[in-house]
Parts: sequence; structure tokens; C-alpha cells
Amino acid sequence: MSFNDLIKRSAAGNQAVSINPTSGIDIKITSHGSDWLWTCFSIFAFASVYYAFALLFKQKKNKITNLTMETNFVYLIRLWISAVMSYSYFTMASNLGYTGIQTEFHHVTTNDESFGGIRQIFYSKFISWFLCYPSLILLLFTFNFDYLLLNVKIIKFLFNYLVQWVTIEFFVIGLLIGSLIHSTYKWGYWTFACFMGLIYLFNFNCQLFHYKKNQKADYESGIASTSADGKKNKWLLCFINLFHQLIFLLYFISWSLGDGANVIQPDSDTVFFGILDLCNFCFIPLALSFLPTPELFTNIHCFENDALSIGSGAHAEKQLSIDEVRHSGDTHVDDIPVVNDNVAPAETTTEPVTPVVN
Repeated sequence: MSFNDLIKRSAAGNQAVSINPTSGIDIKITSHGSDWLWTCFSIFAFASVYYAFALLFKQKKNKITNLTMETNFVYLIRLWISAVMSYSYFTMASNLGYTGIQTEFHHVTTNDESFGGIRQIFYSKFISWFLCYPSLILLLFTFNFDYLLLNVKIIKFLFNYLVQWVTIEFFVIGLLIGSLIHSTYKWGYWTFACFMGLIYLFNFNCQLFHYKKNQKADYESGIASTSADGKKNKWLLCFINLFHQLIFLLYFISWSLGDGANVIQPDSDTVFFGILDLCNFCFIPLALSFLPTPELFTNIHCFENDALSIGSGAHAEKQLSIDEVRHSGDTHVDDIPVVNDNVAPAETTTEPVTPVVN
């Protein structure tokens, strides 16, 4: 291909649909849907480049200022999410990564009905959800555990994350299998996915409610900060949690109207779940960057009579100050006296008392 041909092709606009045409499918995306998918790809690709340079800059700065590893960890999660979504949307915008499934309902029809209502299903989006949702949950859990409860057992943290990871993966798998079934049995898998999704939301809110109750004890003990910035950060985190749950519920509707019931065109379907993906996997990680980086790894302590725990930085500093005061004196007084069992008790003798006669 010569340079002039490349210029002509660029001037002609988006030709992904014509270069990679579909075969045996009549309900499919057009150039308008591909244009929107390219827009989503550009946003995720820009975010990936930004997080990559930010991660490299933070690592270089870490050698000078000894920056904690939490910042690199958070940026790495954001980079992973943006990169995976970029791959997915590049595939869909190029009119690749799809399959054709016979529709159950004929709400959407085309002029060319020679294929009998075969709808284009992008399985690449389900793969990206399967890979990105665990990272997004880990990111949300990291910030929520750090701000809502300042002394959390690491075992409990991992268990709650495992429950969320299992439920969200079954949610994505249920939607994927349901999309690939042409009969009414697809709604059975949609029901399974909804059930697992509701368990995910229920467990997520139960954890938030449980940690919110323990905030009062942290405030009274002086561990948690009651500053204006701390309250502002918690309000922002609360808004992010509610926004994430609202977006998550809309995925049920998006699948039902698009891949499930064939109510809306594939172009409209791409706009629907494209907006949801941008909100869920781009804007939420970006909004979390306005919060201070959580101290997840520096606050892992191993106690003698307890399991691994995640404590706050304030809690660690407070415990350190107590230890310094305890050992600051020249003399040390034991709280509990040491009793030697080998020493026999002293015998007591009583002498007779002689009465005095005047």
C-alpha cells in the first residue's frame, strides 16, 4: 500500500465494517456503531498511556522519595483495566470478536432477511468484563477497607474479596452463555446472572454497613481522623460506591434489551454498554485517584495472639507513641511480680507472752 492510498483511506473515514465484513448475519453494527466503539477505544487507550507513564514516573520517584508501594499497586490496577478494555474495544470497533446467534424475538428486523434474523454478538466484551471486574472490585475494596474500617483482619479482607470475585465472575459467565443460546433457555442463564449479581451487591452493601458501624468506635478512640478532608473523602467514596452499584444494575437492562430480547439495534446496544463501561471502568478508577492512596500494605501487622490485621497508619503511630512512653524511663517496673515457686515461705513463730504483775 502506497502513502497516497493510505491518505485516501484515511480521508474516506472509518472503513472497518467494509474491510472486515460480517458473513451470515443480518442484524449487525454499521459504521455509526463502529465510530462509537472507536471513540470508546480512544478514551481507554488514552487512559492506558496516562497510567503507564504515571506508573513509570512513580517508580522513578520512588527511588528518590521512598514512595510506598501502594501508589504503584493502585496505578497498576488502573493500567490493567484500561489496557484490557482498550483491547476489547479495538476488537469490536474493527468488527471482530463476534459470532452470529439466531434471535428468539424479532423486534428488530432489517431489509435483508435472507439469514432469518441472525444477530451479531460480541463475545469479546464478556471476556473483558471477566478480566476487569476482579481488578475493579479489588480497587474498590482497597479504598473502602482503608477509609471505613481502620483495623481489619487481612484474612477477613481476602475472604470478602473472594466472595465478591466468585459472584461477579459467575455473573459475567451467565450473561455470556445466555447470549450464545438462541432459545428461551437463555433467560435461565440471565436469571442465574442476576442472582449472582444481587448477591454481589448485597455482600458489598453488608460490608459497607458493617464497617460504617465501627467508625464510631474509631472516632472515639482517636484512631480515625475527624478532619474536614477526611469527611470529604468519605462522602466522595460513598458517592462512588452508589454510582458503581447503579451502573452495575443497568447491565441487566442493557443485556435484556440487546443480546437477550433483540429490542434495540446493535448500534444502540454498543452505545448503551459503551457508556456503562466508560463509567464503570474509566471514570470510577479516575474518581478514586482524587482520594489519598490507601495504606493497605504498610498497615499489615502480625500480632502474637491474633491473625494478620490491616491497621491504619494513625493506629500504628498511636501504638508506637505508647511504646515509646512505656520504655522512655531509665527504670522499668513490671506490671506483674514474678513469684518463685521454689522458695519456701518463711516460718512464723509465736512466743508466749508473760503477764506483767505490779
